[in-house]
Amino acid sequence: LKSPICEALDEDPRHLRSKFVSRVVDIGNALGLTMAGWSDGMEDTLEYIASKQVQVNIWDTLYGNGATKTNEFVAHQIPTVLSFPDILYFDFPYRNHPNEPGYYWASKSNSTKRVFEFMPGNLTAHADIWKDRFGQDYLDNSPIAKTSGIAGIQAQIWTEVTHNKKNMEYM
Repeated sequence: LKSPICEALDEDPRHLRSKFVSRVVDIGNALGLTMAGWSDGMEDTLEYIASKQVQVNIWDTLYGNGATKTNEFVAHQIPTVLSFPDILYFDFPYRNHPNEPGYYWASKSNSTKRVFEFMPGNLTAHADIWKDRFGQDYLDNSPIAKTSGIAGIQAQIWTEVTHNKKNMEYM
């Protein structure tokens, strides 16, 4: 923010991210590319990118505001890929145990059963059958997203905790 280029822009620093994302989207679209990004980086440019060739991945937790965030992008007719960490991050522990590898920041565990319980067409229903990462009930009153705007789901496995092929296969 203190670089000469940022200072020369003479803009509120809170607008730099949206300015950057808009510019990158324009460059990629001019080259015939569909640009993709994570929801937290693209939410500031929602109105602008709605008319562009983009796709967004939602990585808010379901017990947080994942359904609401999905609804925002779908309402703007932006192809939306569900990538919720509390269900679709495969670098989280399989079960809640001290010897189990993985991160715990969005979920204490992520089992195969839970992945197959996932209902992308009715995100709010998960509040009735799942708990948050602390084992507490959560409430989700957001409307059901129009599934026509959901482009798909995507699972992630980040390699900070999967240092070799054996660990990766286990996760």
